[in-house]
Amino acid sequence: MSRIIALCSVLLVLPACGEEVRPVTNATAQATAQTTWTLDPVLTLGSWDGDITFGSITGIAVRPSGEILVLDRLESVVFVFDESGNKLDEIGRRGAGPGELSNLVVGVFLTESGVLVIPDLRNSRVSFFNADNSYSHSFPIDRMFPLPTMMWAAQGDDRILKQVQPLPSIPGLPTNGPSEPGIMAVGHDGTEHGMVTTFEMQSAIEIGADGKMSTRVFFDFPVWTTTSEGHLVVGMSGTYHLEVRDSEGTLIGEITRQVGRKPVTRRIRDSFTDRLMEQFEGLPPGAADLIGEPIFADSLPLLGGVMRGPNGTIMVARGPGLVDDYAPNGGDPLDEDPAAAYDVLQLSGDFLGVMQFPPRFRLMAALGNHVYGVARDEFDVETVVVYAVTPPSSDPRED
Repeated sequence: MSRIIALCSVLLVLPACGEEVRPVTNATAQATAQTTWTLDPVLTLGSWDGDITFGSITGIAVRPSGEILVLDRLESVVFVFDESGNKLDEIGRRGAGPGELSNLVVGVFLTESGVLVIPDLRNSRVSFFNADNSYSHSFPIDRMFPLPTMMWAAQGDDRILKQVQPLPSIPGLPTNGPSEPGIMAVGHDGTEHGMVTTFEMQSAIEIGADGKMSTRVFFDFPVWTTTSEGHLVVGMSGTYHLEVRDSEGTLIGEITRQVGRKPVTRRIRDSFTDRLMEQFEGLPPGAADLIGEPIFADSLPLLGGVMRGPNGTIMVARGPGLVDDYAPNGGDPLDEDPAAAYDVLQLSGDFLGVMQFPPRFRLMAALGNHVYGVARDEFDVETVVVYAVTPPSSDPRED
């Protein structure tokens, strides 16, 4: 998940509470320090003084052959490495022509047959590259509404999914774009095939009766991914409840965990208010007068995201609001470089333990018993690090 996507996700909001949840599958095991997976670094790509120095890594994808595809946003190129780290090829180059990329590409992912898909906001299109790295085609996306199209994923070979969300209603301005938030299926030519699922969520921005614009902070936002079988795993950040849906959107299972929740304290409110208000310094007086105080949720997010994990599992990013035996005090949203941790679960709902990564590391992909992510050193130089992962020696459900 890119930094841009994560920043926007923090400001999104969510569904109404109070609905009865009847889980088909239920992961209720407790996460403890004894359930931590073992991570062994096996490969590092890039360095500040080597042949490859990455500028800003926005996405990583891994082919079944083991080839590693690294999208560098600043270079506007995808570097292709073999499983041993040898550079094989480059896909794309900077520009606006066919097969070229801008510096506002938001991710990279593969269809099940190996077609490479790259959403490009500045060039207002989604580009496709064949399994042999040659350019195939692209389809346009609406330049006026980039936020609803920042999260994409493949679903099988025939279509891809995109997250859509209406922009806030502003008096006097047209209300183009989607009418409700959710996940929409589109073909490789950009043809929309309809909504797979929708979200009950509020806008990230509220326009008050006085005309002032307030940002919502820590309200629920969607988390979702697809599986290699074409299933959609989707939930909201404020509830440890994930739905498993088939390719048509039909509910076929649910995953839940019983956890505690950390409230938004006054210290957190004051600090985030100061940070948000600093962003508006320097605005013209008339514009500054239209900025209202932020609106905070009562508690911090339980989930930070969800993605495919090793060997067919699902990895759930633990949000700062999640409280359990592994994190009795939850997390600190004011920590600028937290050590990211992920719950590892099977689609059946079985809890398999926690994967704990070092600070300044962003997890981006998984294949087999390896996970792939980006490490950032004290000079903000980024490298790709590959870990071989091993589950806990004992089944945490037996504790």
